Amino acid sequence: MVVLREHKLVGKIQVVPAVRTITTLPLTFLDLPLAGPIYVRRQFFYQFPHSTLHFSETTLPSLKTSLSKTLQHFFPLAGNLICPPPPHKPFIRCTDDDSVTLTIIESQADFKNLSSNHPKSLKDLDHLVPKLTCTYTHDDTFIFPLVALQATVFPNHGLCIAITYCHVMDDNCCSHFMKSWSSICRSGGVDLTLVEKSTPCFDREVLKDPKGLEAIFLRDYFEERSSWKVGKTSEISNENTEDYVKATIVFGREDIEGLRRWVLNQWKKSEEFNTPQYMSKFVVACAFVWASLDKTRCINDEEENVKEKYFGFTADCRDRLGYPIPETYFGNCLTLCYAMLKRNDLKGENGFVNAAKVIERAVADMKIEPLKDVEHWRESFMKMYVLESTLMVTGSPKFTVYETDFGFGRPTKVEMVHLFKCISLAESGDEEGGLEVGLVCRSTENDDEEDVKEEFFRFAADCRDRLEHSAPETYFGNCLTLCYATLKRKNLEGESGLVNVVKVIEFKDVCVGKWSRSLNVVKVIEFKDVCVGKWSRSLNVVKVIERAVTDMKRSPKFTVYETDFGFGRPTKVEMIHSFKGMSLAESEDKEGGLEIGLVCTSTEFEYLRINGLANSLTASSSAHTHTPAGIAGYKCDVKSHIE
Repeated sequence: MVVLREHKLVGKIQVVPAVRTITTLPLTFLDLPLAGPIYVRRQFFYQFPHSTLHFSETTLPSLKTSLSKTLQHFFPLAGNLICPPPPHKPFIRCTDDDSVTLTIIESQADFKNLSSNHPKSLKDLDHLVPKLTCTYTHDDTFIFPLVALQATVFPNHGLCIAITYCHVMDDNCCSHFMKSWSSICRSGGVDLTLVEKSTPCFDREVLKDPKGLEAIFLRDYFEERSSWKVGKTSEISNENTEDYVKATIVFGREDIEGLRRWVLNQWKKSEEFNTPQYMSKFVVACAFVWASLDKTRCINDEEENVKEKYFGFTADCRDRLGYPIPETYFGNCLTLCYAMLKRNDLKGENGFVNAAKVIERAVADMKIEPLKDVEHWRESFMKMYVLESTLMVTGSPKFTVYETDFGFGRPTKVEMVHLFKCISLAESGDEEGGLEVGLVCRSTENDDEEDVKEEFFRFAADCRDRLEHSAPETYFGNCLTLCYATLKRKNLEGESGLVNVVKVIEFKDVCVGKWSRSLNVVKVIEFKDVCVGKWSRSLNVVKVIERAVTDMKRSPKFTVYETDFGFGRPTKVEMIHSFKGMSLAESEDKEGGLEIGLVCTSTEFEYLRINGLANSLTASSSAHTHTPAGIAGYKCDVKSHIE
């Protein structure tokens, strides 16, 4: 039997600048911390309902021509980073022989899956980004190509244009380059307006170094250089990509606004006079994700609880150093920022609020003094990076990556391939004002075993009119039978999960004889911890409350809102129950409606509100804090009107 390869190499093309420039470009003190084998990988997915032949004959020539014209203006990208032995400084060398490799791949992989927000294998995404490999000369010099490009055609489905680049430029420069290339390509190679109006600035005198930071960073660079390995590529093979998946969580504008209001209200309760009037969506989303992931990834023990947890991010300094730096400056103009919390303060019910506080303060400090403690950057970064408990940010919504149009329309998805310790940020591709957060998660241990485990939904049914000899409606005592529905995990998750749940609850045989057996089964099932990490396996919803058993309490048939002592109908009837349960009642304000009461932590309530229930249910505006059976929790009402 012939086995078809999923990815086929169509060809490799060396694209040269339309006009060559022979020169050298020194690195600045802000480039030195990022010089060497530090790579960034970004993918742009487009709808492309054409064959590979059509791409090769019509689209590829336009991509090549426009790339050549773009490289004329971004000429360093066709060159190489030269890293000679100490005491010589690294520099970018541009020669007459420079070019950029454009690799063409035909793929039979699932374009729809790879370009979705759903979890997909990091290994599958890694196939779509080009590789960069350094070379090593006899005189102890490392040579790094700066950029590689790849176009992957999914015949009759889509196209992925990917870039891998060495970190001699920051994301702002990459965005400038990609938008310039796409603009020229979109015009058929005739309109150079964008790149001519915003020509890259290569003037190294733009950045001032009054503190003599270059000497400090050069010392750190030489120390780091001694650890480089010959032949190391831009692949993330050291992380074993087979064990990881990449997924995207989308926060809509209303989601962010709701989280912002909530966290500011909580902050005001504890620090009325120090609460900011505004909080950016960067702070809100990052704090939310940091607190959530920490609950998933960290062991809950006393030793772990006192450990320091770091959240690291970079900030653009082009408009923050007190002197003018062109927006089109080519190179790195970044400062390293970080926030720190003890795990005790990050994991609890106030973890989200605490995370927002320290990230907000880190941002505020950066705005006041962008290069604060800059001489300790390497020490701080190494301390954070070696810790398993560090989360780093890459990307930013300010780069508007979804405006990168080569003539195929807006990207359907823009993805970043990064390490487990990172999250990626971008503006939402679908909703103005929204935010995409990309997560790399470990594939669930024993995933196949998890998929076949049983999940239980338990409820009691009144038997007064269901027994062989009917009991009076006014019979005093218990006349209940225990019922349960069960589903394999794999049938509960996914797009058909709701349908499958309805089937097993609606058609499950009610059998009193099964009572004792089912009760024993339920007792021995171990309740699972809340797992935000199930993001890595969810489709569109953050599944934050996943337990083997869900208990249903009470029933709408009891018409509790008809309990009138002479004060009128109750404004609210509440049932206090355990963390594992949910309560039901008829709707208080709409005939035929249904109220569902849930118990969850305050942070989980926000997860459910913005991800699990926002599209179909309306969360009650009055959520009552409550401590059931010693569990610090949050009781909220979710009203769903069922006609």
